[in-house]
Amino acid sequence: MFKFLRDLFCKKGWPLYKQNEEIYLEVLSALAEAIEAKDHSTRGHSERMVKFVTFVGQQLGMSKQELKDLEMAAILHDVGKIGIDKSVFLKPGKLTPEEYEIIKNHSTIGANIIGRVTFMKGAAQYVKHHHERWDGNGYPDKIKGDDIPLGARILAVVDSFDAMMSERPYKKPMTLEESFAELKRNSGTQFDQKIVETFLKYDFQSENLSDHP
Repeated sequence: MFKFLRDLFCKKGWPLYKQNEEIYLEVLSALAEAIEAKDHSTRGHSERMVKFVTFVGQQLGMSKQELKDLEMAAILHDVGKIGIDKSVFLKPGKLTPEEYEIIKNHSTIGANIIGRVTFMKGAAQYVKHHHERWDGNGYPDKIKGDDIPLGARILAVVDSFDAMMSERPYKKPMTLEESFAELKRNSGTQFDQKIVETFLKYDFQSENLSDHP
């Protein structure tokens, strides 16, 4: 399926019309939704991600194209899980070290899937690096600081926040205040402090965060 879509959109001599972009994005979005449907703990995750990352990106002055890339990456950041055995990413408990190494491949797999098409290469870089850490101890490439693409740094903060607020078989959800404290505690190590500070300016009172699974 992915090879067919790539060939369809990248065929020499066939211009990449906006309509074709939208069709391809819809196909990948459907795959992302299918993954969320299997994992009830992530229901609505991508939708919340889009709202939050768009706010941060706008506050930080990202260009129109960068924001478009960021929104696509927010929708598709976990699409690489389609290449991970469901017994691993749907495991109802903590992962073993070996399983964690397997799940870490999802960001590279996802970037490879969406990066095959020219108009999604920017989003692919954000997807690939959204688990990097500010201090260089993340994955897959262990890059650090400003070497991490801005969009990926934004995704890292927002993705982690949403995970904190969500219930898992092995943990209870954090409260809003606990999540804020955790983001601040990890600023300058796991997260870019500037992005955390910007994200915390969001009007969370306007959100029904009780919708978290």
